[in-house]
Amino acid sequence: MKTTTKTYLENDDINIDDKEQAKERNAIKMFQNLKNNIGGIITCYYYRYGLRQELTGELRSVNYFRDIKISDTIISFVGSISAIHSITLEETGEVLYLNPFIELEYDKTKPQDVVLARKEIFDNDVVDKQEARRKKYEESWREFSEALTLQNPKIKEKLIKQGLPLIRPETLEQWIWFVKKHTNDVYSSHILKATISMMQKIEEGVPFKDAEKQVYDEEFILSGFQEERTARALSFFSKQGVEYREHRNKKYGVNDDAKGTVNSVVLTLKPK
Repeated sequence: MKTTTKTYLENDDINIDDKEQAKERNAIKMFQNLKNNIGGIITCYYYRYGLRQELTGELRSVNYFRDIKISDTIISFVGSISAIHSITLEETGEVLYLNPFIELEYDKTKPQDVVLARKEIFDNDVVDKQEARRKKYEESWREFSEALTLQNPKIKEKLIKQGLPLIRPETLEQWIWFVKKHTNDVYSSHILKATISMMQKIEEGVPFKDAEKQVYDEEFILSGFQEERTARALSFFSKQGVEYREHRNKKYGVNDDAKGTVNSVVLTLKPK
Protein backbone atom coordinates (compact mmCIF):
# COMPACT_ATOMS: atom_id res chain seq x y z
CA MET A 1 0.00 0.00 0.00
CA LYS A 2 1.38 3.41 -0.97
CA THR A 3 1.47 6.01 1.81
CA THR A 4 1.12 9.70 1.00
CA THR A 5 2.28 12.12 3.70
CA LYS A 6 1.59 15.86 3.66
CA THR A 7 3.72 18.33 5.58
CA TYR A 8 2.17 21.28 7.42
CA LEU A 9 3.54 24.48 9.00
CA GLU A 10 7.17 24.14 7.90
CA ASN A 11 8.02 27.72 6.86
CA ASP A 12 9.73 29.64 9.68
CA ASP A 13 10.62 32.69 7.53
CA ILE A 14 7.22 34.37 7.61
CA ASN A 15 5.99 36.91 10.18
CA ILE A 16 3.69 36.16 13.11
CA ASP A 17 0.48 37.34 11.43
CA ASP A 18 1.21 35.28 8.34
CA LYS A 19 2.00 32.26 10.51
CA GLU A 20 -1.31 32.58 12.32
CA GLN A 21 -3.17 32.82 9.01
CA ALA A 22 -1.20 29.84 7.70
CA LYS A 23 -2.17 27.85 10.80
CA GLU A 24 -5.84 28.54 10.22
CA ARG A 25 -5.63 27.75 6.51
CA ASN A 26 -3.79 24.48 7.13
CA ALA A 27 -6.18 23.48 9.92
CA ILE A 28 -9.25 24.18 7.79
CA LYS A 29 -7.69 22.28 4.89
CA MET A 30 -7.16 19.25 7.13
CA PHE A 31 -10.69 19.45 8.52
CA GLN A 32 -12.04 19.68 4.98
CA ASN A 33 -9.97 16.62 4.01
CA LEU A 34 -11.57 14.74 6.88
CA LYS A 35 -15.07 15.99 6.06
CA ASN A 36 -14.66 14.89 2.43
CA ASN A 37 -14.00 11.36 3.66
CA ILE A 38 -16.93 10.97 6.06
CA GLY A 39 -18.17 7.41 5.68
CA GLY A 40 -14.69 6.14 4.88
CA ILE A 41 -12.53 3.92 7.07
CA ILE A 42 -9.74 5.75 8.84
CA THR A 43 -7.09 5.00 11.44
CA CYS A 44 -6.57 7.57 14.20
CA TYR A 45 -3.32 7.69 16.17
CA TYR A 46 -3.73 9.61 19.40
CA TYR A 47 -2.67 9.84 23.04
CA ARG A 48 -5.02 9.34 25.96
CA TYR A 49 -3.82 9.74 29.56
CA GLY A 50 -0.28 9.70 28.23
CA LEU A 51 -0.65 6.36 26.40
CA ARG A 52 -0.46 5.98 22.63
CA GLN A 53 -3.71 4.69 21.15
CA GLU A 54 -4.79 3.50 17.72
CA LEU A 55 -8.38 3.31 16.53
CA THR A 56 -9.64 2.16 13.14
CA GLY A 57 -13.26 2.66 12.17
CA GLU A 58 -15.79 4.62 10.12
CA LEU A 59 -15.42 8.41 10.16
CA ARG A 60 -18.89 9.67 11.05
CA SER A 61 -18.53 13.37 11.84
CA VAL A 62 -16.03 16.25 11.99
CA ASN A 63 -16.37 19.30 14.28
CA TYR A 64 -13.82 21.87 13.13
CA PHE A 65 -11.21 22.69 15.81
CA ARG A 66 -13.03 20.41 18.28
CA ASP A 67 -13.33 16.69 17.66
CA ILE A 68 -14.20 13.81 15.35
CA LYS A 69 -16.41 10.76 15.72
CA ILE A 70 -15.03 7.39 14.67
CA SER A 71 -17.72 4.71 14.80
CA ASP A 72 -19.14 5.36 18.30
CA THR A 73 -16.05 7.10 19.76
CA ILE A 74 -15.54 10.87 19.98
CA ILE A 75 -11.93 12.08 20.17
CA SER A 76 -10.79 15.69 20.69
CA PHE A 77 -8.22 17.10 18.29
CA VAL A 78 -6.48 18.73 21.27
CA GLY A 79 -8.10 18.10 24.65
CA SER A 80 -7.04 17.75 28.26
CA ILE A 81 -6.70 13.98 28.55
CA SER A 82 -6.29 13.21 24.85
CA ALA A 83 -4.97 14.66 21.59
CA ILE A 84 -4.76 13.37 18.03
CA HIS A 85 -1.36 13.02 16.38
CA SER A 86 -2.51 11.86 12.95
CA ILE A 87 -5.41 10.41 10.98
CA THR A 88 -4.87 8.21 7.94
CA LEU A 89 -7.32 7.09 5.26
CA GLU A 90 -7.15 3.29 5.11
CA GLU A 91 -7.99 2.97 1.42
CA THR A 92 -5.09 5.08 0.12
CA GLY A 93 -2.83 5.63 3.12
CA GLU A 94 -3.25 9.41 2.76
CA VAL A 95 -2.60 11.40 5.92
CA LEU A 96 -5.73 13.52 6.31
CA TYR A 97 -4.69 15.20 9.56
CA LEU A 98 -1.30 15.70 11.22
CA ASN A 99 -0.34 17.52 14.42
CA PRO A 100 3.45 17.33 14.80
CA PHE A 101 3.30 19.25 18.10
CA ILE A 102 1.65 16.47 20.09
CA GLU A 103 4.43 15.13 22.28
CA LEU A 104 4.84 11.59 23.51
CA GLU A 105 2.79 10.76 26.62
CA TYR A 106 0.50 13.77 26.07
CA ASP A 107 -1.64 14.43 29.15
CA LYS A 108 -2.65 17.97 30.14
CA THR A 109 -4.18 18.68 33.54
CA LYS A 110 -4.22 22.50 33.47
CA PRO A 111 -6.65 24.36 31.16
CA GLN A 112 -3.95 26.89 30.22
CA ASP A 113 -1.70 24.05 29.02
CA VAL A 114 -4.48 22.81 26.75
CA VAL A 115 -4.89 26.32 25.34
CA LEU A 116 -1.16 26.54 24.58
CA ALA A 117 -1.22 23.11 22.93
CA ARG A 118 -4.12 24.19 20.71
CA LYS A 119 -2.36 27.41 19.73
CA GLU A 120 0.61 25.39 18.48
CA ILE A 121 -1.47 24.13 15.56
CA PHE A 122 -4.61 26.29 15.46
CA ASP A 123 -4.93 30.04 14.92
CA ASN A 124 -4.68 32.03 18.18
CA ASP A 125 -7.91 33.96 17.56
CA VAL A 126 -9.82 30.73 16.97
CA VAL A 127 -8.48 29.23 20.19
CA ASP A 128 -9.18 32.42 22.18
CA LYS A 129 -12.80 32.42 20.96
CA GLN A 130 -13.14 28.77 21.94
CA GLU A 131 -11.74 29.55 25.38
CA ALA A 132 -14.11 32.51 25.80
CA ARG A 133 -17.09 30.28 24.92
CA ARG A 134 -15.86 27.63 27.36
CA LYS A 135 -15.53 30.14 30.19
CA LYS A 136 -18.94 31.63 29.41
CA TYR A 137 -20.49 28.16 29.48
CA GLU A 138 -18.78 27.32 32.77
CA GLU A 139 -19.93 30.61 34.30
CA SER A 140 -23.51 30.02 33.13
CA TRP A 141 -23.43 26.50 34.56
CA ARG A 142 -21.97 27.78 37.85
CA GLU A 143 -24.73 30.37 38.14
CA PHE A 144 -27.37 27.79 37.25
CA SER A 145 -26.02 25.37 39.88
CA GLU A 146 -25.80 28.12 42.47
CA ALA A 147 -29.36 29.21 41.72
CA LEU A 148 -30.57 25.64 42.25
CA THR A 149 -28.66 25.50 45.53
CA LEU A 150 -30.31 28.71 46.71
CA GLN A 151 -33.74 27.12 46.31
CA ASN A 152 -32.85 24.55 48.98
CA PRO A 153 -34.85 25.41 52.13
CA LYS A 154 -31.86 24.42 54.27
CA ILE A 155 -29.71 27.04 52.53
CA LYS A 156 -32.34 29.72 53.18
CA GLU A 157 -32.55 28.64 56.82
CA LYS A 158 -28.75 28.74 57.13
CA LEU A 159 -28.58 32.29 55.75
CA ILE A 160 -31.37 33.43 58.06
CA LYS A 161 -29.51 32.02 61.09
CA GLN A 162 -26.24 33.52 59.87
CA GLY A 163 -27.71 36.99 60.14
CA LEU A 164 -29.58 36.61 63.46
CA PRO A 165 -26.71 37.67 65.76
CA LEU A 166 -25.88 40.58 63.47
CA ILE A 167 -29.25 42.28 62.95
CA ARG A 168 -31.29 44.50 65.24
CA PRO A 169 -33.75 42.15 67.06
CA GLU A 170 -36.76 44.24 66.07
CA THR A 171 -36.03 43.61 62.35
CA LEU A 172 -36.30 39.80 62.61
CA GLU A 173 -39.51 39.49 60.60
CA GLN A 174 -38.17 41.74 57.84
CA TRP A 175 -34.86 39.82 57.83
CA ILE A 176 -36.62 36.52 57.15
CA TRP A 177 -38.52 38.13 54.28
CA PHE A 178 -35.31 39.73 52.95
CA VAL A 179 -33.45 36.41 52.89
CA LYS A 180 -36.29 34.59 51.14
CA LYS A 181 -36.62 37.34 48.53
CA HIS A 182 -32.88 37.44 47.82
CA THR A 183 -32.38 33.70 47.34
CA ASN A 184 -34.39 33.42 44.14
CA ASP A 185 -31.48 34.18 41.80
CA VAL A 186 -27.70 34.54 41.88
CA TYR A 187 -27.68 38.31 41.23
CA SER A 188 -29.91 39.04 44.22
CA SER A 189 -28.07 36.55 46.40
CA HIS A 190 -24.91 38.66 46.10
CA ILE A 191 -26.79 41.54 47.74
CA LEU A 192 -27.81 39.26 50.61
CA LYS A 193 -24.36 37.70 51.05
CA ALA A 194 -22.65 41.09 50.82
CA THR A 195 -25.02 42.41 53.50
CA ILE A 196 -24.15 39.54 55.83
CA SER A 197 -20.42 39.89 55.13
CA MET A 198 -20.55 43.64 55.78
CA MET A 199 -22.43 43.18 59.07
CA GLN A 200 -19.86 40.59 60.17
CA LYS A 201 -16.96 42.95 59.45
CA ILE A 202 -18.69 45.86 61.15
CA GLU A 203 -19.33 43.62 64.17
CA GLU A 204 -15.60 42.78 64.22
CA GLY A 205 -14.75 46.49 64.30
CA VAL A 206 -13.56 46.91 60.70
CA PRO A 207 -13.99 50.58 59.66
CA PHE A 208 -16.85 51.19 57.23
CA LYS A 209 -14.52 52.37 54.45
CA ASP A 210 -12.28 49.31 54.71
CA ALA A 211 -15.25 46.95 54.94
CA GLU A 212 -16.76 48.45 51.78
CA LYS A 213 -13.52 47.97 49.87
CA GLN A 214 -13.14 44.38 51.08
CA VAL A 215 -16.75 43.38 50.38
CA TYR A 216 -18.04 45.60 47.55
CA ASP A 217 -14.85 45.73 45.48
CA GLU A 218 -12.95 42.54 46.28
CA GLU A 219 -15.16 39.78 47.67
CA PHE A 220 -18.23 40.25 45.44
CA ILE A 221 -17.32 42.99 42.90
CA LEU A 222 -20.82 44.43 43.14
CA SER A 223 -22.51 46.49 40.46
CA GLY A 224 -23.70 50.00 41.38
CA PHE A 225 -27.26 48.76 41.88
CA GLN A 226 -26.15 45.83 44.06
CA GLU A 227 -23.99 48.11 46.17
CA GLU A 228 -26.82 50.60 46.64
CA ARG A 229 -29.27 47.86 47.69
CA THR A 230 -26.70 46.40 50.09
CA ALA A 231 -26.10 49.82 51.65
CA ARG A 232 -29.84 50.29 52.20
CA ALA A 233 -30.13 46.84 53.77
CA LEU A 234 -27.23 47.58 56.10
CA SER A 235 -28.75 50.87 57.17
CA PHE A 236 -31.94 49.03 58.11
CA PHE A 237 -30.70 45.74 59.59
CA SER A 238 -27.27 46.44 61.07
CA LYS A 239 -26.90 47.30 64.74
CA GLN A 240 -24.78 50.20 63.50
CA GLY A 241 -27.16 51.02 60.68
CA VAL A 242 -27.61 54.68 61.69
CA GLU A 243 -23.84 55.23 61.80
CA TYR A 244 -23.38 53.45 58.50
CA ARG A 245 -26.10 55.56 56.85
CA GLU A 246 -24.36 58.73 58.03
CA HIS A 247 -21.03 57.42 56.70
CA ARG A 248 -22.59 56.53 53.36
CA ASN A 249 -24.35 59.87 52.96
CA LYS A 250 -21.24 61.88 53.86
CA LYS A 251 -19.24 59.82 51.38
CA TYR A 252 -21.44 61.23 48.61
CA GLY A 253 -21.71 64.72 50.07
CA VAL A 254 -25.21 64.34 51.53
CA ASN A 255 -25.49 65.60 55.10
CA ASP A 256 -29.26 65.34 55.57
CA ASP A 257 -29.53 61.71 56.70
CA ALA A 258 -33.23 62.15 57.43
CA LYS A 259 -33.76 61.47 53.75
CA GLY A 260 -32.39 57.97 54.11
CA THR A 261 -29.36 56.37 52.48
CA VAL A 262 -28.05 58.06 49.35
CA ASN A 263 -28.51 56.20 46.08
CA SER A 264 -24.97 56.03 44.70
CA VAL A 265 -26.25 55.00 41.28
CA VAL A 266 -27.98 58.32 40.63
CA LEU A 267 -25.96 61.38 41.62
CA THR A 268 -26.49 65.03 40.70
CA LEU A 269 -23.20 66.82 40.14
CA LYS A 270 -23.04 70.47 41.19
CA PRO A 271 -20.30 72.98 40.28
CA LYS A 272 -17.98 74.05 43.13
